[in-house]
Amino acid sequence: MSLEAAARNRSPSLPGSGRSTPVPRASRRAVEDDALKADKGLRRYGVAIERALSSWEISPQEWADYIAFLGRLLKAIQAHPGDAALLPHSGDIASKLAQCLNPALPSGVHQKALEVYDYIFTTFGQGFLVGHLHEFLPGLVPVLSFASLSVRPELYKLHEDYIVHLSITELRPALKSLLLSLLPALEDDTSEDFDRACRIAQRLEEVFSPTDDDDDQDSERDGYFWQCLFLSVITSTARRQGALNYLVRRLPKFTVSPRPSSSIGFETDHQQQMSLAPAAEAILSPEPGLLLRCFASGLSDDQILVQRGFLDLLLTHIPLDSPVIQAKVRAEDVDRLINAATRVLLRREMSLNRRLWSWFLGPDVPADAEAHHGTSTASHGKRVLEKDRQFRYFSTYGKHHLERCILAMFARSSTDPVDRARPFRICLSLMDRWEIGGSVVPVIFLPAMRNIYSYSLEASAGQVSEVLRSASLFFDGVESMLIWANLTKLPMDPEGRPDRQEGLRMLAWIVRNFNVRDEEMVTVHIPTTAALILCILASSEVLAPWSNAAIDTIGLLLDIVPERLLSTTNSKTGSMNDEQLDAACSGLQQRTSDFYQTQNSSQDVSVPIAADQVAGILWRLMKDVALQWLSDANHDRFGRTVALLLGLGSKLSTVPKSWTINLLRDLPAAMDSARKSSTMSFPAISSLVSLLTWLSSKLKTENTTDRSSLATLQRTLNTEVWPYMSPSRPKYNLEAVKAVWQLHDHSTSLDMVRDTLTALVRNPHDAAQSSDYDRVEPIRRFIVLWNHTVSASGGARKSSTTRRGSTMASTSDSRQTAERQAVLATPLMLVLDSLNDATGPAYDVVSTWIRSTSNLEHILSMQFDLLLEVMESSNGRASSSRKASSRVPSEKLRDLEYALGHFLDILRCEDDRIWQCLGDMTGLGVQQEHTSSGPFVLAEWCASFICEERYASIRLQRKSIDILLALLSGPSAGALLSLELDSRLLEHLMQSLAQGSRELQGLLLRLITLALSLRLSANGVDRAPSTGKRSSISLNRPPQAGPNPSPNSSSTNLAASPPPQLLECLKAGFSSQCSRPFLGQWVLFLSNILPLCAHAIFASLLPLVGCFCKELNKVHDDLVALSTTHGDCATASPELAGMALLEALELVLSQAHELLVADNNAEPEPKQTSQTRSILGNVTAGFSRAESLPSRSTQANSRLTVVLALQDAVRTSVDLWVWSSRYTEADGYDNSSAASASYNALKLRTRTRHLLEQIFAVEPLEALEVVMSSWYHSASLGYAGVALGLLHAMQGLRPKNIVPATLDALCSRTNPTALSPSRLSSQTIDLTAPDIVLFLQAYLESVEDDAMDEIWPDCTAFLRDVLSNPLPYRLVLPGLLSVILLLAQKVDNTNFGEQRKMRRDLGDLFMRLLSATFTTTPASHTQTDTLNGADFQEGGGMNSSKSRRPLSLVSVLNTIMANIETILESPDRVTTATNNVTASLLSPSIHSKTFPSNMNASTLALLLQIMKKSPQAKSWKKELSDAFNDPRLLTTPVTAMENDWFPVFYQWTIHDKERMPELVSRLVAPSSAGIMFGVGASAARLDADRKAQLNVRRICLLLLAAPKDAFVSQLRDMWEKLVELFDANLSSSPSAAVKAELFMLCRALVLSTSTIHLAPLWPVINDNLQAAFMSLSSGGSSKATFGNLALLQACKLLDLLVALSPDEFQLHEWLYITDTTDAVYQPSNWTPSALSDQIAEHLTVDGLDDSAGALAPTPVASTVSGRRRPLIDNDTNVDKGDYKAMAPEDFARIVLRPFLSQLSIHAYEGVYSMDVPDTGVWRRILLGDILDVSTVVS
Repeated sequence: MSLEAAARNRSPSLPGSGRSTPVPRASRRAVEDDALKADKGLRRYGVAIERALSSWEISPQEWADYIAFLGRLLKAIQAHPGDAALLPHSGDIASKLAQCLNPALPSGVHQKALEVYDYIFTTFGQGFLVGHLHEFLPGLVPVLSFASLSVRPELYKLHEDYIVHLSITELRPALKSLLLSLLPALEDDTSEDFDRACRIAQRLEEVFSPTDDDDDQDSERDGYFWQCLFLSVITSTARRQGALNYLVRRLPKFTVSPRPSSSIGFETDHQQQMSLAPAAEAILSPEPGLLLRCFASGLSDDQILVQRGFLDLLLTHIPLDSPVIQAKVRAEDVDRLINAATRVLLRREMSLNRRLWSWFLGPDVPADAEAHHGTSTASHGKRVLEKDRQFRYFSTYGKHHLERCILAMFARSSTDPVDRARPFRICLSLMDRWEIGGSVVPVIFLPAMRNIYSYSLEASAGQVSEVLRSASLFFDGVESMLIWANLTKLPMDPEGRPDRQEGLRMLAWIVRNFNVRDEEMVTVHIPTTAALILCILASSEVLAPWSNAAIDTIGLLLDIVPERLLSTTNSKTGSMNDEQLDAACSGLQQRTSDFYQTQNSSQDVSVPIAADQVAGILWRLMKDVALQWLSDANHDRFGRTVALLLGLGSKLSTVPKSWTINLLRDLPAAMDSARKSSTMSFPAISSLVSLLTWLSSKLKTENTTDRSSLATLQRTLNTEVWPYMSPSRPKYNLEAVKAVWQLHDHSTSLDMVRDTLTALVRNPHDAAQSSDYDRVEPIRRFIVLWNHTVSASGGARKSSTTRRGSTMASTSDSRQTAERQAVLATPLMLVLDSLNDATGPAYDVVSTWIRSTSNLEHILSMQFDLLLEVMESSNGRASSSRKASSRVPSEKLRDLEYALGHFLDILRCEDDRIWQCLGDMTGLGVQQEHTSSGPFVLAEWCASFICEERYASIRLQRKSIDILLALLSGPSAGALLSLELDSRLLEHLMQSLAQGSRELQGLLLRLITLALSLRLSANGVDRAPSTGKRSSISLNRPPQAGPNPSPNSSSTNLAASPPPQLLECLKAGFSSQCSRPFLGQWVLFLSNILPLCAHAIFASLLPLVGCFCKELNKVHDDLVALSTTHGDCATASPELAGMALLEALELVLSQAHELLVADNNAEPEPKQTSQTRSILGNVTAGFSRAESLPSRSTQANSRLTVVLALQDAVRTSVDLWVWSSRYTEADGYDNSSAASASYNALKLRTRTRHLLEQIFAVEPLEALEVVMSSWYHSASLGYAGVALGLLHAMQGLRPKNIVPATLDALCSRTNPTALSPSRLSSQTIDLTAPDIVLFLQAYLESVEDDAMDEIWPDCTAFLRDVLSNPLPYRLVLPGLLSVILLLAQKVDNTNFGEQRKMRRDLGDLFMRLLSATFTTTPASHTQTDTLNGADFQEGGGMNSSKSRRPLSLVSVLNTIMANIETILESPDRVTTATNNVTASLLSPSIHSKTFPSNMNASTLALLLQIMKKSPQAKSWKKELSDAFNDPRLLTTPVTAMENDWFPVFYQWTIHDKERMPELVSRLVAPSSAGIMFGVGASAARLDADRKAQLNVRRICLLLLAAPKDAFVSQLRDMWEKLVELFDANLSSSPSAAVKAELFMLCRALVLSTSTIHLAPLWPVINDNLQAAFMSLSSGGSSKATFGNLALLQACKLLDLLVALSPDEFQLHEWLYITDTTDAVYQPSNWTPSALSDQIAEHLTVDGLDDSAGALAPTPVASTVSGRRRPLIDNDTNVDKGDYKAMAPEDFARIVLRPFLSQLSIHAYEGVYSMDVPDTGVWRRILLGDILDVSTVVS
């Protein structure tokens, strides 16, 4: 509201107005009735009129019947006594006349009715019309909207002769209605009756125009006429054109008095500017905001002509400098007007845009003013002045309003992309005029960008893309200077604040998504912005998040800078010295700020960075930032900055020499500072390597100092890279190796890397103080370097041994390979030196590497070359001095010892591959006459030195161990048995493990192996030689022939038992962290002792397997930590540990299963009786299973032990498989170690799959159940999908293997007697039969369609077996129905087999299985939805809920019915299936005692599917009809009815057109009760009432369920029934109790029918609404016929009509509420005439104080988020159960009076706020009333 209106005091409340109580309409009617009774002539006159009225038919069939009735009525009225001053039954007469003015009737009927009107008005005079205006005017006001040309003159005559002559007091309440009735005649200003209608409107305007005598502020002759006209424009969309035509002719201009054009300006007196003409001032009273809302409504109209007319009117009558806009109204009102005006731009209509520009820029200069300027120069000057005048006009009067309006648009947080894009489209159109866009865009640009950026963070990609299309057009229209003047503000906030980081992210987002590749942008603004951000980084301490965002933004900006700009400028900036670059960089921030701040000024400011200085400044700033961060040990930021620096260098065609030299000279100091402060991270080292590589490629100087500095830096980096090749830090192993060779390839010295590596392998630093493990660390690092460098192919002598090498790609350049091997030769010799000392800490490491390396042939080849060289040299020296001495010189002996020592050490590794490589090597002979193989030559060379003493006492400890090994391996080993070496060594090893000792584990394990072999061989157990070949589980399948006793059977040699410490030692060894580097030896130890201790394996199997699985879980955790950011693990080489543990696990399981098979084969096979072959007899074809012997408990326990162990192994393996398949999806995944993580995952994935393949080959059923359990209990869909994909990844597993095993698992839990014992599951996994069916569905869905030939036979055979005995499978039958659907879909997608036969068979199976399901499934199971369908997701996964249950039958049938044509091709079979479902499932549910609570969403969705698939089936129609007619249906919750039942009802009405007519026909007219007296009459009346109430509510349900206007054809029948039933009274049958339901029906019709179709209903609605409210007055004649419930429903109907405000109802609205400004601004001595106000005042004056229990619906609560809501709803302060019991007076006072007293104010505020009604709320409230069975008579 306006400022004045807000300040003005509200008129006092109704009871305290100080005036006399108004006379209600009921009192007036009572007086007339008394006069009628007192005069005998009047009584006869009234009887005659009543007789004429009684001849009215409810719905005459012919128009002639209407004319005949009107003739009889007119004749009866004409018979009045001469002195009669009243008309009996005037209300009924007015009602019948209004019905005769139905728009569907011909004009002749309308003329006859108007004739009756004219006679009544003429005969009874003006006084009668004053008292009965509320009865006769409602019938006349709608006529002009449809009247023909012959009818209009008579209607105009009534207005001219009678209506306009009424007093202002009588016209005031109905003025808005009168204006709305005249506006249709004003739409066409060329029509012949336009002037006559306009004169009537002018006469009304004159009546309400203020005169000179009206000085009172509250005078009735204020701007009331215009305020009502404005309200008409706001509320009535269809009548705006007529209102516009009248406004154009009669609306005063809201401008100041004209001034000379020379003074159009802006310096006049403020008071003079703000003054208006008196007529204009009067129009603004009492509410000036209505004027702007009127124009806002017109500008928002859908008709372009209406918009154009209102724009013209706005331009001429309310210019932008009008005092109305500038001072008279609030800013919110101006914003509403400007918002509506700017939305006109969205039409893209030039005629509209031109008018809007004129309004914003001011009136044009008059033409006569231009006549004085004749010359072209003067005309040009005039145009310039005009442009300047327009700019100043807009800046003064419109700029701040438009800015505020557009900023408010951008401030809205709507999720609709259309709403988000609208302000961008408006701004794009505003930029068509520079005077507007140039002023507004600088202010709104940044908020606009923030708006779309924030929207991108919360909306979907599609929605953002839609908004971006409009925003991009706006962005492209803005000047580059303006764009970057705003964007450079984003990083300039106070440092460290969160919005600063967010600003940089926003800047980066804008650069990515908008077109910033304009020439000026890429050459000036983007380099300037990048340099500005670099200056901030270099000049201040910033937080890490901001710096990271800044680096990302700089990189994004540099990618856009063209190479031509940098290439053309670096040649000039290369000659700049440091002082010049410093001068260019200093003050850059200030120059940038000055540059953008003067964008709109006339000052000439140069760009911050000259074009020839861009590359130099960026390089200098980046270099300074990078070196500063390196010095501060900010390694991450340093690496990111180096990447930017190298990216900039790559764009330069030539890099100035001074840049590289300066960087090279500054880098060492920064590196020294970084090394002193902390250890350099590998990303920083990698960045330095890349930087030095680039520098070495660009450095073209012969300066010795510079090259020396570069070499020093390279050596330093080699030293820094060295720790990252440690196996204990495997994260960057591959990256570190690449860095070493990258440095080597670009080093200044060829021997630099070799010398550095040699020094690092020797590790002289702190060697005396470090532990043995630390001294071995350089060797471990070299092994990593060797394994990832040397390829297994090429470079060595011929060898048949080939193994897969490193994942690092090997180079194809043989010369490079030879060069790298030469570099590694010297460090390799140092590594092999470690094998000389078998007791040294490095021996185990190197020996393990020798046995496992894939490059052994390269090592042997290099050793042969060395030894051959020494041999040839020593032999030549000996032959020349044979006679002098026979001894070889000591120096040559040392060389021979060194060379031969390497061979000896390698051979001591005892691996078959060593002998194989030696045997494959040729061309090794010393003499030329023959060539010998490697073993022969080596034996020959060793034989010549066999007697020579070569070993010193310093190796005494290891020498002792070697002697023991020799003794235990020799023939005299039996003499050492009494020493019990195995027990003592085991105890010592366990003690070493407990102490964390690492040194002697390998030697001890080898010694213990021989000791155990000695113990067991003495007891008769064959000693198993260690061949190095590991057994496989899959190789231990039972033989197909007869049983053969196994030599390793547990029935023999029971006396041999291993020492008791063995198991604990194994567990401690595999679980100890200190044994991780020696797991290879532990696996070898395990493989050697398992054959010796096979008979005791069952007792130790589960603890040992549990230990392995536990350690594998730790490995899994370590690998996860390694692959994530900042992750690390405590275990060295977790991938190697995992490989070793998996191998050990396979060894144990293989040995246990082998022994189990041997024990089973030792027993004779039990005879089995022949059985009929079926799916249960051949379902597991293709698998070989060992038969269990239930008669032997020991063997059963052994089998159970093996099964449990296998299941543990599978469970752990599945977890490892899932991680290795999804490691990149882990939270915090680190891309910097991607190569190493991929390498580890690939190795683990391959080894895990191999183990699983072996287990599945021997125990498919048990292993598959573990996979099922992992899938079902998975915590995420991703885990479940990968676990299911495992079955497709393993070799040898096909659907023909998986499906039979799955069906075996299902049968084991449902019908185990149908399976043989060998195929039964152990059922040790927590799985139920429904769980397995769910897995089967998911697996079948994941199987390719081409595999149909593998799954079809087993599935169909199984289904037939189920049908032969379905009872055991009753819980899984619904799931099997889904299986049939999956099979049908796959058949539909392939051409496998005979399609017709397969479809027919599948259909038969489905029909039989469906019948079996309903026969065997419990009724409670079929009627209860046990699981929401959303819990099961397609793709084979479940949700994360722990309480998972299978899909219910209803949910399954829902899915099947949606695709039933895939299963059943014949429509007849589909109908049969739907009838079966209806009869077996839906019918019991509908007729259940728990109806309708048992009809949940799934059941109703199933019913809806059945209706769509079989629309003509009678079964569902009958059941639905029974459900619809069941009174219990009305107890359904509102949400369930709206969401679930309504779609069913709508589909029903589509297929059954007679539903609504049949329901309407059930409503019978009220009649007398059948029995006159006694209980029978009351019972009959109650029964009729109940039937009528239920039927009316059912009609309402169908109306609400169907779309709008779905039942227009039945509207006439409903109208007739409404008329009949509204005549019910207390004694009729049905009685007046049904009137509440009739008002509900009226509400349903209003909500579900368009306004144009409701015209015949308004007279009926008006009559009964008025009758209902009149019954609340003390003199109401119909008080007894309207109960409390009927009155409440009447109030809700009125609330609905007032909120929706249909066009026709607006003509009658004044009868019920004060629909004008009088609702808020009442004049003095104002008397309310609206029913709601009169009744509220009557209840207030006559009632008691009701403040304690009154319902208090507030107007504020009735508008939420711009949507109008009901003023009265179902949430009251009075219990609904008390409605009937309350006395009518109390009910009216407590419940109705608060509503009626606030209704007028609430309606006015709703119109003033221009809020749209929320129809959904009214629908739900009505539905709540319909479903309230407590209001139905019982």
